Amino acid sequence: MTFENITGMVFPFGSYSYFDWYQGPMAGSDFAKFDERPTKANVTEFNIGVQFHGQLNSTGMNQGIVKFNLTMGDWNLDAPGGRSVLTNRSLGIAFYTDVLMVSENGVPLNATYLGDNNQPLTNNQTTPSANYTLAAEAAQVASMNLGGQHYIWAKNKSANYTTVDAQTVPVAAFEAAYASEAGFTTTPFAISTTQFYTLINFKWWDGYAVSVDPVFVGYSSSKGVTDTEPPSIDSLSTEMRFVDGKERLYFEVTATDEGGSGIMEVRVVNLNNTASGNWTLDYNGDTKTWTGYIEMDGTTPYTQEYRIEVIDYAGNWVASEDYTHKFWNDPDAPTMTGLSAVPTDSSQSSILISVSVEDVGASGVDRVEVYIINTDERITMTYNAGTGKYEATVSRTSNFAYELAYKIYAYDRAGNVKVSTQLKFYFKDAMAPVIDSVKMTKGDSGGLEVLNVQATVSDVGGSGLATVQLTYVINSTSTTVDMTYDSADHVWKYTIPNQPPGTWVHFTITATDNEGNSVTSSEYSYQFTPEAGQDYPPSFGTVSITPQHPTPSDDVNVTATITDDGTIVNASIYYTIDNATWVRVSMTHSGTTYWGIIPAQPDGTTVTYYIEAYDNADQRSVTANFSYTVSGAVDNPPTISSVSIDNPSPTSSDSVTVTAVVSDDHGIQNVTLYYRVGSGEWVAVSMTSSDSSTYTGVIPAQPDGSVVSYYVRVFDTAGQYTDSGVQSYTVSDQTSTTTTTSETTTTGGTTGTTEAPPMDFALVAAIGGVAVVVIVLVLVVRKRQ
Repeated sequence: MTFENITGMVFPFGSYSYFDWYQGPMAGSDFAKFDERPTKANVTEFNIGVQFHGQLNSTGMNQGIVKFNLTMGDWNLDAPGGRSVLTNRSLGIAFYTDVLMVSENGVPLNATYLGDNNQPLTNNQTTPSANYTLAAEAAQVASMNLGGQHYIWAKNKSANYTTVDAQTVPVAAFEAAYASEAGFTTTPFAISTTQFYTLINFKWWDGYAVSVDPVFVGYSSSKGVTDTEPPSIDSLSTEMRFVDGKERLYFEVTATDEGGSGIMEVRVVNLNNTASGNWTLDYNGDTKTWTGYIEMDGTTPYTQEYRIEVIDYAGNWVASEDYTHKFWNDPDAPTMTGLSAVPTDSSQSSILISVSVEDVGASGVDRVEVYIINTDERITMTYNAGTGKYEATVSRTSNFAYELAYKIYAYDRAGNVKVSTQLKFYFKDAMAPVIDSVKMTKGDSGGLEVLNVQATVSDVGGSGLATVQLTYVINSTSTTVDMTYDSADHVWKYTIPNQPPGTWVHFTITATDNEGNSVTSSEYSYQFTPEAGQDYPPSFGTVSITPQHPTPSDDVNVTATITDDGTIVNASIYYTIDNATWVRVSMTHSGTTYWGIIPAQPDGTTVTYYIEAYDNADQRSVTANFSYTVSGAVDNPPTISSVSIDNPSPTSSDSVTVTAVVSDDHGIQNVTLYYRVGSGEWVAVSMTSSDSSTYTGVIPAQPDGSVVSYYVRVFDTAGQYTDSGVQSYTVSDQTSTTTTTSETTTTGGTTGTTEAPPMDFALVAAIGGVAVVVIVLVLVVRKRQ
């Protein structure tokens, strides 16, 4: 049967159904797009060829096959762009079956539809499946093999990737599209709840002709099956919920039956009191699981014992192991206070998250978890009896600056859970900038020689460059200047001014990012053009010591850059202790880098030193005097042990108290809380203390949805300071969830088998073939996924 030159109207199915377009003016859009308004369409042809053949079998199964050959022609649309508006769209053709089955003595039988996994399907769900089987009790009486067939696509007839796929379509979808509120329908048949709709999808379409050959629908009358294989329980998960004042234990079971008769029942067996009955679980076609719940009996806590049993239509069964569950009659979720997240070291290689959790109900705290949103990971927190808090260490995953987003989940044994709002810790940039290149060139300024220095510098850690500085040394005198960024050449530049002929200039470049990470280049040397025939004495570059703050146990390594237009003959360090006799130390070298060791000195000793160098012309140069003092006492910067907030789930009516525990080896000068809302300005709040270590400050209540960032800065009496890491919380007026889930996968158990009695069904089937022509106009334009 072929229809040619088909004309009609394509209706978008979204906010409006078919009848809505005839019930008054539309609003909310100018309806200029194809997806927004009805469009006239023309299809060159629609062809459906139907063949049927069957075979009777007096001892076995009677078989029949209906073969559909489908062709949908080229499309043209009365719209700007014509057929091009269908680019990247797929075509769907829908079938419906309306099946009546009776036994040989005329008793009506209920049909069950099964998908690829032999699981029951309903006509109110969307489930992908290549094949669909109709069954009645233990007999499989029909099948529809729709998916996986290759189809010819006129746009690319040689394509080998064009195969149809299939799925079910809810009856409600057709009712919403084609039925009016008064009960009228645009289809030539009544849409009823007994119909089962399936859809074949031509993913690659774009408005071009498609042809699939064949689509099979096979039917059979069955003598029944012999199934002696028990079903299997694949998984079991349970979830506690407090609903309408009652504790409920919810179940979700997946099960399969390989024997062929199909699963008849999945139930929870009551082992406490078998006389009071069991609980039958319902099949959920969307999730392909059996679900249901047990409700707590009374208000007195008790332990429920149970097991899961699965029975197929042949009477075979399987039972899980026995389980127990404690009902508590505890409707209250735990409370959380004192949430803290502090770095474990100055580089923020990890943070320690801690929180105080108490359960106000009878069941007690079960567990506390940190949910890392970035990685979708859960970390179980450990209870620290010393601090009375639950703690977890979270390592940073990158040296780049990034936000760690997380929530705290506190569970009690009754299944209640308290969930914090989204919290954040801002891992600082832990990567020093990179000096990619340094270039120096001789320049001219007003007829005078100058030295042009330029560097290519990049920040790889994410915080951005703060400064790029040039430090140059002339005759052991150091000068530090800021370099200027040239946005056209993408380099940092500075010009060292003119110096007397023969002068040596030694320089380094230091790049610092906004988190204080810095890198210093190697030392470079340049000699201003010497006068002809003139020989110049040695020149000193940077002089440094390691360590910079020596203790009584430290030898001190003195390092210097020494250059000469000839050759350095020797270099020496001269040092004196408290202005006593000068002691000479010979220096060794590699290239222009010279070094020598001053031995360790007692605590409190002041060491003064200088460097002397001779060249091959017996010319002598000396540096200025340098000094350092040996100290056994180390003045460390302050330490921040914790920074906590009293309420990790604040609402718009809640202020938040921030508490910091700090210490210092010489004393605390002041502690300041800084906070800001969103990307606003930082607000400083002086923190107060009731003792020498615990300081508090208050962040005022903020509007719902606000993200509040905060950190603490501590100064000691020596002027040193330490910052805590930046954290944030989200203000939310929504309530938290109160459920918890545990899961058990079942691989064994007890089984039983029995042989199913033979059944003989005569099948009467009616296929809505004509309806295909009408329904196809509903589903022709879907965005290709």
